[in-house]
Amino acid sequence: MMDEAQAATWNKQREAGLAKWIIRRGILGFGLPMCFGLGLPWWLNDPDNIVRILTIHLPLCLILGGAVFGGWTWFISESQYRRYVALHGAPSVPNL
Repeated sequence: MMDEAQAATWNKQREAGLAKWIIRRGILGFGLPMCFGLGLPWWLNDPDNIVRILTIHLPLCLILGGAVFGGWTWFISESQYRRYVALHGAPSVPNL
């Protein structure tokens, strides 16, 4: 459940839009670290398969995984925000 400060922060972040959220939080914030976290050990164990890693692993982890994660976190945050607004009204704490 959100508190008033979190609701005010989310209100500001949601104004930027879903696409920006998915790119920043999903693809760059989740997909990129996951790509390195999973791809680097594969590459170190089998350096000859770099083409497979770049053509299959990179798009799946980075783009698809990041987009799914970003969309899922947007949906969760938005539902918590709507629940907060339904119970307490719009947040009044300024986002600093």
